[in-house]
Amino acid sequence: MIYNYFLMQNAEFDLIINLDGFNEVAIPPTHNLPKGVNSTFPAYWSDFFNDASSSQERELLAKILISEETRKDLARRYSITPFKYSITANLLWLIQEEAKISESENLKLEKLKLK
Repeated sequence: MIYNYFLMQNAEFDLIINLDGFNEVAIPPTHNLPKGVNSTFPAYWSDFFNDASSSQERELLAKILISEETRKDLARRYSITPFKYSITANLLWLIQEEAKISESENLKLEKLKLK
């Protein structure tokens, strides 16, 4: 995106170095691979699921993670220019945010009941 922005400003480059994907190269050999976790998974993936004793508990942890990531994604979407100034868009975001918080909290309570 930054490269495209500067191109639109008629910038000229002698050299461009793209460091995108550095974490995927640097992190797996030290955190994931020694624990037998595929290198495409996020760092410390096995630590996230260490406490999970049953498949049902691991499934709930995954749902919690997805719910929280969805909340972050919604916040990013509603914070871009046309939506961040719209009262209606902010109201829609607030409704969706509260629903996701409630969903996440219910999943966490469900996980506590399993123990």
